[in-house]
Amino acid sequence: PLLLDRYTVLDMLGAGGMGVVYKALHRAMERVVALKVLPRHAVDSPAKVSRFKREIKATARLSHPNIVAAYDAHEAEGTYFLVMEYVPGKDLKKWVIANGPMPLAEAVTIVAQVADGLAEAHRMGIVHRDVKPSNILLSEEHIPKLLDLALAHKIVSRSGAWFRYGKEHIGQGREKTRIFLQENPDITAELKDKVMQAGGFIEDGLVTPNEDSEGEENGTS
Repeated sequence: PLLLDRYTVLDMLGAGGMGVVYKALHRAMERVVALKVLPRHAVDSPAKVSRFKREIKATARLSHPNIVAAYDAHEAEGTYFLVMEYVPGKDLKKWVIANGPMPLAEAVTIVAQVADGLAEAHRMGIVHRDVKPSNILLSEEHIPKLLDLALAHKIVSRSGAWFRYGKEHIGQGREKTRIFLQENPDITAELKDKVMQAGGFIEDGLVTPNEDSEGEENGTS
């Protein structure tokens, strides 16, 4: 088996521009975790290493049931990695591709929970900046968990928080969400507020199919 420091790598869970994520076992504790490993080619880039370390620090500041927990961070023989909670399940994008659009009530409940996680991040002085279905894991118990804080910004002041938040989220997606909520008046005022706080991604294939999800489901993208 592939070994990394005190971990045995079990499987690859996914890969992106800022890292490869593996399912792994902490050998002494016998605990299954997720390891996000900075690719070898990125180690030579000071900007990418700095971004990876920023994600580590941002994740370490947060403790919330709707945010993937960070357990540890380490560097072993030139390999940087972040140790995180392992969440059995799929991200929201893959879930919709596999199962089709969610029922409205379930989608709103999930988005409201994501908003709770974002609110905790904001309370701790962090703006996520990349909220989208592929960055939200859905556990087997259908509990959503935010991940991927590589683009997160630390807030200097509350006014700065709302400036960055508005710059990031007010736009076409947020306007679509306003229209979506207007067309569904049965959603409570409290849930409407949370849906807006979550950045307006509920319409992005969760309750209605979009072109990307249809294309991937049919193997055309």
